[in-house]
Amino acid sequence: MKTPTSLRHIFPTLLLACALVACNAPADPESIEPGAVLPAADAGRQAIEMHIVPKVTILGDEASSVLDQLAAYEVPAVSIAVVRHGEIAWAQAYGTDVDPESQFQAASLAKAVAAAGILALARERGFDIDADLTGALGAFDLAAVNPQGRPVSLRMLLSHTAGATVRGFPGYPRGTPLPDTLGVVTGSERANTPPVRIAFDPETPWRYSGGGYQIAQLWAEQASGEDFAALMQRLVLDPVGMNSSSFALNWPDVAAEGGIARAHGWNGEPIEGGWFLYPEQAAANLWSTPSDYARFLVALMAAADGAQDAGIDPEIARLMTTAVSDGYGLGLATSIHLGERRWAHSGSSEGYRSNQFALPDRGDAIVVMTNGKNAHHLIPDINRTAEIAYSWPHDPPRTETRFAMPAERLARIAGRYAARGDDRPAIQLDVEGPDLRGIFGGLVHFRLVPIGADHFIDPVDGEEFVFALEDGVMTTHGGPNVLTRLPDEGAAE
Repeated sequence: MKTPTSLRHIFPTLLLACALVACNAPADPESIEPGAVLPAADAGRQAIEMHIVPKVTILGDEASSVLDQLAAYEVPAVSIAVVRHGEIAWAQAYGTDVDPESQFQAASLAKAVAAAGILALARERGFDIDADLTGALGAFDLAAVNPQGRPVSLRMLLSHTAGATVRGFPGYPRGTPLPDTLGVVTGSERANTPPVRIAFDPETPWRYSGGGYQIAQLWAEQASGEDFAALMQRLVLDPVGMNSSSFALNWPDVAAEGGIARAHGWNGEPIEGGWFLYPEQAAANLWSTPSDYARFLVALMAAADGAQDAGIDPEIARLMTTAVSDGYGLGLATSIHLGERRWAHSGSSEGYRSNQFALPDRGDAIVVMTNGKNAHHLIPDINRTAEIAYSWPHDPPRTETRFAMPAERLARIAGRYAARGDDRPAIQLDVEGPDLRGIFGGLVHFRLVPIGADHFIDPVDGEEFVFALEDGVMTTHGGPNVLTRLPDEGAAE
């Protein structure tokens, strides 16, 4: 806003370039000793370790390291693996009680791996993935939950185009009796989600549905007669070399518990019991490491290029990475981003956040896993930094100049804000140096930087706010959200 456009676009990149040094050959992740601190392997790694690029860079602010960002977001740890030219270039973990081999709950990153396994089973059994599953799911009467009577196929379920309900699953605290797959889709008394139904809307045929993946899991279990975790081990995990991954519900208890990155909540508090359980295995219950998941992406990219020995059949790779609707293939999003193909997916479960994207035309990819709920901005920061450092396609970084707001004006803006007509505070703002520090809903912390007389920006997500002091009103810049300042506590009415 105050910075010339040309400078806005190049300044973070220049800062990043100045921070990077000549690099040595990447370290072999298989040789990494737990807890080892390795020398910087390449420019991307050094950038992440020393100079994270946020969504909005405030000119003059010191660069943040990945450890700085972990502390700011109250996320205990993050683990990262990067693929370059079809090989894992480096892998490292940062934060508390983790090393590169620590296992995380990958949440919805499970869907791509599950899709690969379910497609492999269909191929093994000679089953047509476009065949209607009505009447083919045993005790689950698909027709009874499908009032429109539309055909429902594996291709539709895996691409989120079947109209299946139940977007996601909350998980179960350890020690809770768990439903089986049939119980999940029928909403049995043990299930904590409603029954999965088919509610196709021709106006919006794509509808993200973890419930649809559970119907696909039910088919796989019934078609094979095998436990789903064992089936995925046989058809995907073993063939691609994912030796530190499992769909097993009891995996954290079987694995060395010290190797599990334990889950944490919004403010970094530990989740009781260490983690939640997800009987919805195809949708959410993959335990893995970034290096192991990177091996899956390496195999997928190789197979999509026609490799016969990648551990994934080339035809299955083609099916998975061909968009069916709204840029989603079978198990992952596939798109053209700034002129290059990109495959991606994110994951969110109780106390875990994860993300992966691959650039198959380059043979590059990055996998990020965290054990904190408040990592939904940390992960994009890491991805953005990697994009710049590796010259991957990316949107130009944004910069702003801090406005020198008088302290007394900051103090007048600080206070409690609520939705109009509500006397319950939604946001608390306090003065912190030249900025405002906010708390939303008593949980989520954020920072507002003044960039004009009454104009602030949250550098984490780029959200802008305008304050009208005379009316005691805060509005989202360019949007309809309006909050009203409440009287100071203890102030006379």
